[in-house]
Order: sequence, then structure tokens, then C-alpha cells
Amino acid sequence: MLEAFRLVWILLAVGCAGMLLSPNFALVSDMGRTVVESDTVEDYANPLATADMGVYLVLLSICLLLTKSTSKSVLFRWGRLAALYLSLCIGLWVAFTSSRGEAMACVVISSCFVALVKGRSVRHALVVLSCFVIGFVLIFIFVYSGISEMIFEWSPRFRSDSINSASDIRVELILNSFILPFQSPAHFFFGVGARGVEQILGEYPHSALLQAFAETGIVGLLLFCCCYGTVIRFGFRTFVLARQSADAQKLLFAALSLSFLLYDILMANKKGSLQYHDTFMWLMLSVFSFDRVQRSLGVRNWSFDKYGGGMMERAADPASRRRFI
Repeated sequence: MLEAFRLVWILLAVGCAGMLLSPNFALVSDMGRTVVESDTVEDYANPLATADMGVYLVLLSICLLLTKSTSKSVLFRWGRLAALYLSLCIGLWVAFTSSRGEAMACVVISSCFVALVKGRSVRHALVVLSCFVIGFVLIFIFVYSGISEMIFEWSPRFRSDSINSASDIRVELILNSFILPFQSPAHFFFGVGARGVEQILGEYPHSALLQAFAETGIVGLLLFCCCYGTVIRFGFRTFVLARQSADAQKLLFAALSLSFLLYDILMANKKGSLQYHDTFMWLMLSVFSFDRVQRSLGVRNWSFDKYGGGMMERAADPASRRRFI
């Protein structure tokens, strides 16, 4: 099941390495972030997409580092480790020089992924994850304090004045978006309409949940939360099944898919929009990944022909029948 992720890791590693060697890849001092400039127009590629590439490369590098090589060649094993650690460093560098939010999410999700895989049990994994979260909070406080300016002086984006300026703009946008549904009972229940926030405020709220509330009301927000909640529940139950099976590959695959889903949720409420395809892309990929794991464990979750797309589970062992969705 991990063969596809190995191929994606190769593509991402080659793509990030080529981007670093490109003459159009440079650090813009006034923005404090690395961008890929265009030769034809005075513009640059979306730095958030560049940061996502770095985060995906980090997660896949960690995933492959946690798998054991079957080769007996010492040279191959050392070369593999060197390539994986190099790609891990490249991914971290790309993420941290492209976007603050993606960089912090990378630390959180990578810690979550390692905790899920290395935890001796679900409870132990949560304890390990809590330790990682505490460490992340300390890093977060350090970065957002004045002390970090001595270390991050090379990047204006990590200075306190840049962070405070961006935070003020984002808070104002969030508050203005939040009050839109409360202008009338109709807006509260059904929202201001599709793309209404962007038309009224001139900018989307950078949060899929907030945009769902503002544009589709409390009805749309509940449906949106149910959509995400169902997939998250499906993912965690798949992870529990994989851990109970004692199959290392299935556990790794389930934990990686769950980590990608959690990263998508963080990003959907940091930069996401209901009009962005990637807001829902990882929902679809995660569902198929979790379904693949459960099928390999003898659990069938889908019966489109008979139930019209409804979810159900059929365990190979009748004594172990349970609902997983």
C-alpha cells in the first residue's frame, strides 16, 4: 500500500531539489519568504503551495524512515538513509522559508504522525502526542516572542512586527466575517450566499468553517462539520483496527493517511476557502485510503450498488461485526 507514497516521495524530492536549484527561486526580503518568480510576468507562484510541497515531503520522508529496508546491501541502506534525511531537511527548509502557518502545522502533524506510529497503544500514543504538543506550544511562544528575532533575523517574516501586523489583519477579517450571519435571522440560518463574504469584505475569511457559517448559515456549517466529523471518525477507527491487527505496514499507512487529513483540516481553517479544491481533496483521498486499509483487514465499508453510496461494514468474522462509521 505504501508503493504509491514511495513514488510520490521521489517526485516531490526531485521537484523540491529542482526548485532549489532554479534561478527563479529566491528569498524576497520585503516579504520574508521564498518564492518562485516568473520569467514572463512580474508575479510569482503561490508560496503557500510551495510550503505544502515541503510539508508533504517531510511527512513522506518520516514515513519511509519508519519503514525497514529489505535490502541486504549496506551501501544501499546507508544511501537510502542519506537520501531520506536530505529530503527531510529540504522539506523543512522549504516549509519554514515559505509560510509560518504551514511550518508550524508541519511540526504539529509530524509529531502527531510519529506518536501514532510509535505509541505502544492508543493511550500511549495520546500521551506521546501530548508531550509533542507541549513542546510545540513552547516553540510557538518562543517564535512569537521578541527573543526569536535574534535567531530569525534572516527572515523578516518571523519578526514580531511582521507577525503582529499579519495577526491584526487576520483577526479583523475573522471578526468581520463572523458578524455577517448575525445581521438577520435568514442570514443566520442560511447565510449570505455563495462568495458573499468575498463580495462584501473584498476578501475570503481564510477559514473554511467560518466561510461555511457566513455563506451558508448554521445549516451549512452543521453539514460541513458532519462531513469532516464522519471522515475523522472513520479515520480514527481505521487506525484502531490497524493497530489491533499488529500489521506494521497497515498501521503506518493508516497513520499517514490520518496525518494528511489532520493537516488538511488545519490548513482549511488557516488559508482554506470553500472554492479551493484542496479543501475537499484530502477528504476524498483519506476516505479511499481508510477504506483500503479496512478492506485489507477483512472489513468491507462500501456497497454502492445495493445501498446507493451508503456506508456499511461487513467483517469477515461474523463474531467481530461492529459499526465503524
